[in-house]
This record gives sequence, C-alpha cells and structure tokens, in this order.
Amino acid sequence: MINQELLAQVKPGAILFNYSRLGIVDNQAAVAALANGQLGQYVTDFGEDCLQDNPKVTITPHLGGSTKEAEINCAKMAVDELTQYLETGNTTNAVNLPDVVAPFTSQHRFTIIHRNIPNMLGQISTAIAKAEVNIDNLVNRAKGEYAYTMVDVGELTAEQTEILTTTLNQIDAVSRVRLLDRPKQ
Repeated sequence: MINQELLAQVKPGAILFNYSRLGIVDNQAAVAALANGQLGQYVTDFGEDCLQDNPKVTITPHLGGSTKEAEINCAKMAVDELTQYLETGNTTNAVNLPDVVAPFTSQHRFTIIHRNIPNMLGQISTAIAKAEVNIDNLVNRAKGEYAYTMVDVGELTAEQTEILTTTLNQIDAVSRVRLLDRPKQ
C-alpha cells in the first residue's frame, strides 16, 4: 500500500511510522525515499535486512499484542486477577468495578457492591456497629454509578454473621454482599 508512487507524494523530509502489518509498507521503497530525502526518518517494528544499519531508520521491538505469547500472558493475568477477587475481594482492571486493593489482615472481609449514592458508608458502618462488630479496615472506591466497599472485621459469631449478611443485603442500594475468610498463608 505504501509504495514508491505514494512516497513520492509526501512532503519532503516526512517521517513514516509503520506499526501495521508486514507488507503494508514497501521497505525497499522506503529506503529509496530516505536516500533521496523524500523521507527524513522511518520508524518501524519490522526489521528487515534492507533496513539494517541505516541511520535514518529506527527499528523498535515488535510487541505484538495478538501474538500467542501475549494471549497466554493476558490469560494468566486474568486468572490471577480473578483469583485475587475470589480469595481476597481485591479488584484490579475490572470493567465494571473500581480498582480496590487492600492487604487482608483481619479474620473476615465483607465485600459490598452498591450504588454510588450518599450515606452508603454510613448505612454499612451502622449495620456493622449494631451487630456489635468492630471495623478493622474499610476501603471504598467508586466508578461511575457504582461503588465497591471492602470492610475487614475480626472474629464473628454465627449469629453476627447471619445478622450482618442479612442486614447488609437489605440496604436498598446494595447489589451484592460477600463474606470472605482470610486466605491461609
């Protein structure tokens, strides 16, 4: 597509960036355009032999987001992030939740997905206080119309667990409540 004819039409001294597919730019034509001054610089991630040792050519690594290796790395990252969410409640790179990461140092953690409206933290902390449970740590972040709150608490009796789970789920703006036990080290 980018051949000798097209390169002859560009403004003299232009800089050409090629991060498309191999073959989109005729590299031989680019080298000729560099030699006659039609191109001032050529930057690409396809390092063919004809481009080597040319001071007007910058060859960068071909990172390839769609390579097999990149796909495997993305899959591993997704599994790690999902595992973190399931085990600790921590969220990173979620489309529908904000990034919320906190060390899990208490015995239990409530994770609460709720609408991002005033007085949600007040309602959550009041429910916990009424169950006579102390909050060790609380983290809250919002993303658009929704927020995500993690509340770390110490030991819970079976009755406190039942009361808190029921009470938190009954708050109108709450979508989901989970109770996690601290992962074993």
